[in-house]
Amino acid sequence: MKSRPIFAVAAAVLVALGAAACSVVSRMQQELVGRVQAPLTSRFVGELGAAVTSVVGQLGQPGGFLHDPRVRILLPLPLGMAVGVAAELRDDPDAKLLEVLLNQAAEQAIPGAGPILTQAIAGIGPAQARQLLRGSPGAATEFLRAQTHGTLAEAMLSEVEQSLASSGALRLYEALCQTVRAPAGQPDSAGGGALPEPPPDLPGYVAEQAAAGVFRLLGEQEQAIRADIQRWRGASPDGGP
Repeated sequence: MKSRPIFAVAAAVLVALGAAACSVVSRMQQELVGRVQAPLTSRFVGELGAAVTSVVGQLGQPGGFLHDPRVRILLPLPLGMAVGVAAELRDDPDAKLLEVLLNQAAEQAIPGAGPILTQAIAGIGPAQARQLLRGSPGAATEFLRAQTHGTLAEAMLSEVEQSLASSGALRLYEALCQTVRAPAGQPDSAGGGALPEPPPDLPGYVAEQAAAGVFRLLGEQEQAIRADIQRWRGASPDGGP
């Protein structure tokens, strides 16, 4: 009868040893995966930083927004819609000039996005980097968007406001809004209410569109980075998970 407690103790000890062994093995496996993935995650984060520099530099060049249909800033709705459907305004040189000035304002403000994005990338730790690398094709871009989009737009707003004011874009915008609101030969009250009163905030619109353009191009860069890492992983002797 006394042998039963002994067997029970022995069984408990074996179970405890087995659990400890499993824990050690699991920890070793995690450490091994971390060591194998470390070069991949380090490369991934480094390439993201390089992509930010490339995108900001590209958009900050003359025509960086204006000449790239992926990020070109159009006239804000509903003004853009009104200009697009009104025959008398579709080819209005003032409308075309305004669009040029909006894109130039974004180009002048975009350098302010670089430090914000670079700081966000610098804050990505190893665990977060592994999670992003294992995520969706645009996981890192969406992470950066969630972390910095509002800050980017706010940081660029002051430069956009100054650029639009000095170039005459704000006055031109107000004049176009008035033209659409009250077509030639009609009093203001007969304009049909094509635009809300007051018109959309132009500097805020440009800053938001500029930030959106950064993430659009950064997302494309991220996909290229992932493809490059996949090729590098396949050529690596370690393989990598």
